[in-house]
Order: sequence, then structure tokens, then C-alpha cells
Amino acid sequence: MRKSIWNGTLIVVAPDSPRVVKFRFTGIAIWILALSFVLSFLTIAAFAYVFTPSPTADVEGSRLASENQQLKVKNLNVATGASKIEASVDRLEQQAHHIQELLDAE
Repeated sequence: MRKSIWNGTLIVVAPDSPRVVKFRFTGIAIWILALSFVLSFLTIAAFAYVFTPSPTADVEGSRLASENQQLKVKNLNVATGASKIEASVDRLEQQAHHIQELLDAE
């Protein structure tokens, strides 16, 4: 009786039980198990490849990025314009205050 190298035994021992459970596998069962693992892995990999969106096809993301950049520039322009207007208003208030002082002095 010749023992094949592909035959296997799985021994399961529970930590709280003295009972030992043995599972015996034939060579064909081990091949079927390995083949099913490979096929399931390849199936999951194919689904991940098919259903994952491509980063190069992200037109919406590039559109949002350019719109975001345009809004940043617009906000910077508004802030710069507001500071210029504020400086002009300060200058005009000083002139009005100076004119009021001249009128009060007469």
C-alpha cells in the first residue's frame, strides 16, 4: 500500500475539549480546494478591475478642480479690490474731516 504525497490530514484540537477531530483529504480534494481558491481570487480580481472607475476618465473631478482654481482667483481679486476701496474710503474720510475742520475754523 503506497501512500501518496498529496494525501493530507487536518487535525483540529479545541482548547477546552479533550476531543480531537481529524479530517482526511485525498489528492483530488486538495486539487479541487486549491483550484476553487484560485478561481475565486481571479473572479474577485476581475470584478474589481471591471467595476472600479478609471482615474483617467474622471472628467468631473478635473472640471471641479479647474472651477475651484477659478473661484480662488476670483476671491483673491475681490479681496484685493476691497482693500483698494478701503484705502480710498479712508483717504476720502480724511479729506472730509480736514474740510470740516477748515469750515469750523472760519
